Amino acid sequence: SQIGNFMFRFSKGLLPNSFSDMFKLTNQMHSYNTRNSNKFFIFHSRTNLRQFSIRFRGPKFFNSLPLDIVNCNSISFFNIKLKEFLLSWYLCICACMCMCVYIYVYIYICMCVCMYMCIEREPDFLFS
Repeated sequence: SQIGNFMFRFSKGLLPNSFSDMFKLTNQMHSYNTRNSNKFFIFHSRTNLRQFSIRFRGPKFFNSLPLDIVNCNSISFFNIKLKEFLLSWYLCICACMCMCVYIYVYIYICMCVCMYMCIEREPDFLFS
């Protein structure tokens, strides 16, 4: 992902100096020692336009990555690990969606069978 690549380069100081103030760590925003103090601070956005900007999406995406990917030493190793992670996540989502479709079809078939059985055995009290 280009966003991941950009954020990795930023975190390692591999971008030009013009980007040095673009992102901040949470511990640079306040002095509280929290779980996320070593993660990037996610700036507040009031509009959709800002939510799709690199300043919002970058930290949000990079903070969601596992530590073994974030702590890679080289950009090439980072890209390999990131692709593996994204592919495994995509395959997991696809498997879950296939399972949901299978369950939906199974329930639909069961409902059809039940309806057929109910029609076959009409209660006597309806026609008396």
